[in-house]
Amino acid sequence: MIRFGRAAFLQILLLNGRHNSKTAPLKVRLSSRGNAGSGGGGSSASRLWLTPCRRFCSKSEESEIHGVIPKVASDPENALPKNDKKNKPGLLPSLEDLLFYTIAEGQEKIPVHKFITALKSTGLRTSDPRLKECMDMLRLSLQTSSDGVMLDKELFKKCVQSNIVLLTQAFRRKFMIPDFMSFTSHIDELFESAKKLSGGKVADYIPQLAKFSPDLWGVSLCTVDGQRHSVGDTKVPFCLQSCVKPLKYAIAVNDLSTEYVHRYVGKEPSGLRFNKLFLNEDEKPHNPMVNAGAIVITSLIKQGASNAEKFDYVSIKIVL
Repeated sequence: MIRFGRAAFLQILLLNGRHNSKTAPLKVRLSSRGNAGSGGGGSSASRLWLTPCRRFCSKSEESEIHGVIPKVASDPENALPKNDKKNKPGLLPSLEDLLFYTIAEGQEKIPVHKFITALKSTGLRTSDPRLKECMDMLRLSLQTSSDGVMLDKELFKKCVQSNIVLLTQAFRRKFMIPDFMSFTSHIDELFESAKKLSGGKVADYIPQLAKFSPDLWGVSLCTVDGQRHSVGDTKVPFCLQSCVKPLKYAIAVNDLSTEYVHRYVGKEPSGLRFNKLFLNEDEKPHNPMVNAGAIVITSLIKQGASNAEKFDYVSIKIVL
């Protein structure tokens, strides 16, 4: 029977409750100090007692445990350097420690380019707003470090601690698309295949659309977890037209709340052409995706500002 403090217990939960490759999730019971499970003797302070039990796991589960964090998840104690074991007896490593050991692969320092490359392989990008604290701290730390290109464990932990939950999910392949590199390789194949198509013509019923070359071709995607991939002419600005409607709706809801926005625009389909200016029985546009609704949404964003100020505001929001 193994006794852990509360902090260690929380870390065990974060590690999916696995003690090692041969034992199962740990059985937990709360007892008073003294004999586990007995009510007598000693202080009444609560302690957590965890008993390993045998567990048979499938190959897929085993590969998940050993494949993602090979030396740490299966046996965190053996993965720790000797000095860490000596200084922290009985404690599992922190999430920051686990992430460092995963990327370092036995080395004492991590090259910055290796961390960035590993990060991109998960689908996350350094420009991700959720990683702003991490990237800012990384830049600041590198400016003050001696070599400017290497991260030791303490410096690495300092950089990632603000975003450790997101980074842990990424490196443990807990996102919607776990093997993002394999997925993007298929996207690139489809991109190259479609690139050979030359039929059709550029729309010319709107002057802004008629300006563009038919040779431009690009694909950008973003998953619900924020994994991003772009290939082709994705840096060339283009006219969004009606594709801007859901983006402006999102900006309005983010700035003003869903309840406020839908005081002025409905949520139901109109059954009419998208460009027909028509109101529902409540005298509101049917939804934000028809022209009438999009006009109302535009009027709600940055109320009181000029058209130029609104345009700049929406443009910045879309780029971010």
